[in-house]
Amino acid sequence: MKINLNDLTKLEVTSGHTPDKVPTNPLEMLTAIVKTKKPNYEPKNVKIRARISPLIVTCAFPAGELAKLEQDPKVESISLNKTLHTIE
Repeated sequence: MKINLNDLTKLEVTSGHTPDKVPTNPLEMLTAIVKTKKPNYEPKNVKIRARISPLIVTCAFPAGELAKLEQDPKVESISLNKTLHTIE
């Protein structure tokens, strides 16, 4: 499943996520910071990792759920986390 980042208007793309680097495996887990329009709202099919504020959460979800998260009217923005590697 190819994901076209241009179709995801709520997605904030960081330097670590370009169209060729977004997972195509719908089961691959993604982590993101999600800003909602409703306080304490928990989007469906995501696992809340931490609540930063009543409107901002960090969460994990399968890549296949990204489009559904994008279509959720209570979600304002989605910022995919960039994986950082340990420097030895």
